[in-house]
Amino acid sequence: LLYWEDFTSRRAAFLRDETTGATSYVDLPVDSTDGWGNASYTLSGGHDLWVLGGGNVVWLRHYALDGAGAVPTSARLLSAQQLGDADSRVDDVISLASGAIVVVWHQQGSAGPQGLGIGYVSPAGAWSAMPLLQFMPTRSSKSVVAQHPADGSIWLFNDPDAWGQIGAAHLTEVAGGLRVDWTDAGFLTTNVYGTSGPDPENPDLAVARDMSAGQLVLAYQSAERRI
Repeated sequence: LLYWEDFTSRRAAFLRDETTGATSYVDLPVDSTDGWGNASYTLSGGHDLWVLGGGNVVWLRHYALDGAGAVPTSARLLSAQQLGDADSRVDDVISLASGAIVVVWHQQGSAGPQGLGIGYVSPAGAWSAMPLLQFMPTRSSKSVVAQHPADGSIWLFNDPDAWGQIGAAHLTEVAGGLRVDWTDAGFLTTNVYGTSGPDPENPDLAVARDMSAGQLVLAYQSAERRI
């Protein structure tokens, strides 16, 4: 669990080992207090922590977690990279089964075109980013991304404010990066699913991998409102 302390520059992570139950608090070296808002994070290989955060310019930070016990006890900042521009907003970061990292952010459209930025860090550490993916509005949007447990494909779900539907992009990991297979700006709509469809006011999104069933589970706020 990533967290920060109010009114200080402290950024830290709480870690818990699923097998032993051992826990630790690890302070994260801070190069700048910028780029931590709305942070997403992923743990790769058990000892590589990637943090994506910030508004306006987005930051991607890579930490090495050290320690001889069941859980790490210290961290080293390996790299800090700025992505996008003043029009960019943070979305999500995940680690793939290959050891690669996928990073997603979006453009507000205030200083250029709207669209999704998708970055890729190869298992060897090489960075690449595809051209801006534009298939639906992205202003004030939320995106989540996950790797499908059945076939290793990468699914990206996006919902912008006042759009009233959730779009999806299907990607495949190829040599040196990602390939976009298809996009659908109306993947989930109230026209098809009624009140079980997404709320029109920018519902929050969360996606999880169900390993036993071999499927992805997407959670969102539905269009059924009650008082």
